[in-house]
Amino acid sequence: DPCAVNACLNGGQCMPNGIGGFTCICPNPYTGQRCEDRIDPCASQPCRNGGTCRPGNGNSYQCICPLGYSGSDCSTRDPCADNPCLNGGACVPNAFGGFTCQCQPGFSGQRCED
Repeated sequence: DPCAVNACLNGGQCMPNGIGGFTCICPNPYTGQRCEDRIDPCASQPCRNGGTCRPGNGNSYQCICPLGYSGSDCSTRDPCADNPCLNGGACVPNAFGGFTCQCQPGFSGQRCED
C-alpha cells in the first residue's frame, strides 16, 4: 500500500492510484504532489493602487488600502480623500463616486466656495 508510509503532508489525503503509486488530495491552502507547497494568496498581487496584501486563512487575503482608497482590492476611490470642500465644509461621498459638500453657515456653492 503506497499510502502506508503517510506520503502526503499537511493533512493531505492519500489515494492509491492502482499502479503502485499514489495521489494526494490537498486541503486549502496546500498544493503539490505531496501537498508540500503552500499557495500564497498574495502572489497575484490582488491589491490595487498601492494596497498591501496580507494572507488570511486558507487562500483568503485582506488588502490594507492607502488613504483615499477602499474596497476588497483597494479599487474604490474615496472622492473626499483630498478634502475638496472649502471653508470648513464637510465632504459626504455619494453612491455614484462623487460627493456633496455640507457647508458651514454663511457659505454656499458646490464646494462651499461662495
